[in-house]
Amino acid sequence: FSVLMLATNWRDVKGLFVDINSWKASPGIITQSYLRPGRNSKSVSTLVAEVRYTYDVGGQRYNGDRICFNDTSSNQFTKGVAESYVHKYPVGKLVNVYYMPQEPDFSVLEPYNKGFNGFF
Repeated sequence: FSVLMLATNWRDVKGLFVDINSWKASPGIITQSYLRPGRNSKSVSTLVAEVRYTYDVGGQRYNGDRICFNDTSSNQFTKGVAESYVHKYPVGKLVNVYYMPQEPDFSVLEPYNKGFNGFF
């Protein structure tokens, strides 16, 4: 389980250290948007905003689910924030998806919303 958590959060951590200015944007569409219950690292009940999207790079279709980079998991927030993301990204909405050119499957909707900013 710990290895899975490390693998799941690695891209969030990696996202804090990449040069977002070198990323590209691609048009995308929201394919799923809903709330589900979850637990944070302290086992406190939270809500998770499940927002999934598709986008194309170089004629290949990619799927993503990262809203922003932060210090827990990509889409786990307080109730109000989770609800606001689901409202902001309804199914069918056209969005800009930001991706790393060297790794087009590494994407995010809000690249500048980083949870560790106060720490660094």
